[in-house]
Order: sequence, then structure tokens, then C-alpha cells
Amino acid sequence: MTGALLAIEDVIYAKVFENNTSITDSYGIPAHSIWAVVDRAGNTGATGSTGIAQAIYERRNVGCGMYYGTGSTGPTGTAKTVDITQINGFNIPIKYSLATYYDLYIKLTIASKVATHSIDTDFLKNEIYENILYGINDIADYSQICSQVKSSDPYAVITDGGIGLTGLASDFYLSPPTIDGRWIISTAKINITAV
Repeated sequence: MTGALLAIEDVIYAKVFENNTSITDSYGIPAHSIWAVVDRAGNTGATGSTGIAQAIYERRNVGCGMYYGTGSTGPTGTAKTVDITQINGFNIPIKYSLATYYDLYIKLTIASKVATHSIDTDFLKNEIYENILYGINDIADYSQICSQVKSSDPYAVITDGGIGLTGLASDFYLSPPTIDGRWIISTAKINITAV
């Protein structure tokens, strides 16, 4: 099902979580149900997508329940319900949700191993922003960010840092707070100190 969702033009990430047990799981997914989470380009659109709903309808098992998380269900909410008309003429509500965005804060202290080389912090912020991307429920990895910095500036020596949900950023790996979460990086949330 994930492949069919990713084939839709404005879908950039998709993940389907399944609870095949007979009880509600720890994420709130009811028994024998799925939770389809998608990220449309910018998560735009006040209404649900018929294309997304059709892909879920065509690929889910008959009788499989659907869940859309605990997000708000209004026009701008993350929880979506789209009616699909079945062959028998009856409508079936298809449920899914949009990814929940979380800001990832990044903190780095960088020195140059060559005295004549200065660290361009704005350049490195842009390199991180352009090259580090996370999908739905991906773990943020500080070592991946460090590798990107070293690739962008071979003279950079990272002496301290971390990632986090706040500017304190002291973790080395971090899961999004919810399983439908996706880390978003912006240059405004990257703090690089050149020493």
C-alpha cells in the first residue's frame, strides 16, 4: 500500500502502520486496523485527497478497520475522512492522516583544523537543511548530521553538539514524539558556533 500512496503526485512520504492483534495497541490503533499516514507536499490542502483514499480502499483487506490518529478533524486538521463509492453504490469512509511536523533543533560547535580556514556557518546550515531529510517516524541521527558537515567542509572539526526538541539539543538520536511524526529541519533551528 505504501508504494501506491507514494505513486500519487503530491505525496512525498507515506507509512502504513498495522495492528493485527485483537486489542488496541499502544499507539491507539484499534484491533485489526491500519493507520495510513501521508505527507503531501507541504501538507497543504484543507480537504482530503480522493487519490489517497482510493489507493487505501483498493489495497486494504476487506473488513480491515482504519484509524486516523488523534489529530483534529476540521478543514485544516490532520485527520482525514474521504468517502469512496463502492461498486454496490454505497459509500465507505476511508480514514488516514497527514504527518505531524516536529522541529528538530541542531546544535554544533565547530573548529577548523587549519588555522587559515574559517568556518562558514551559514553555508553549513544550508548544507544540513538541503541534505538531511527525514520521513515519517524516522529517527534523527546526530552522527548523520556530523557526516554531512564533514562532507561539506573537510576542515571542520566538530567538538560538541547534539539534537533535540528544544534549543538545548543534547541528544544523539531521537524518535519523533508520535509515530505519525516527521522531523523538519530549518536553518533557523540550527545553531552553529565556530571556535
